Amino acid sequence: MMSLREVSQVDENVMVIDFDILLGEVFNSKFMDGGSLIIISPWIGDVIYYMGCCGFFSNFPLVFGDYLVLSELIDEILSNENSIVRIITEEPCKEKYNKLPKYFDESELNFLLDRARKGAKIYFSELERGILHPKIILGKYGVVFGSFNLTFSGRYWNIEDGNFAPSTSKVYKEKKIRCEEIIRSCREIANDDLEGLKMQFM
Repeated sequence: MMSLREVSQVDENVMVIDFDILLGEVFNSKFMDGGSLIIISPWIGDVIYYMGCCGFFSNFPLVFGDYLVLSELIDEILSNENSIVRIITEEPCKEKYNKLPKYFDESELNFLLDRARKGAKIYFSELERGILHPKIILGKYGVVFGSFNLTFSGRYWNIEDGNFAPSTSKVYKEKKIRCEEIIRSCREIANDDLEGLKMQFM
């Protein structure tokens, strides 16, 4: 296991191993039997990834341009009908957003709804609000876990901690079991329910 980072207000060249995990699942979607991705993040939004990070540049066969965003990567994974993407988060509610700008509730709900329309499975925690704290990104080749939510501020701005473990490690197996336990404690949300939830914030 290796430490991912513990930094504050990093620039775009920070090592982003979660990007490697996402690219691995894009590769599996394009050239193998489908990708598999679990994201657990109480807050979630579109994260911009810079291609210069992690040794990948624009000549990498799956990447075009200087930047990719999380939603594009997930949608690429879901382009294979055999791919499975599961996103676990806290249910959007007025209490969750009461101290944030108006746009945040819309951006998070739009992110979840758009991914659900592409085929991602969305789960909401059944625990009391604020109790769900794990932040995990798990693919077939490894897992990133730590304190950062998968949002722009969580990924690039806040003082956070993160770790990586490859799929061959004991830590990976433990985190995979933990992910399945968390999913079983949540409820899967239908697209219609997400549509209705979005209407409440309009």
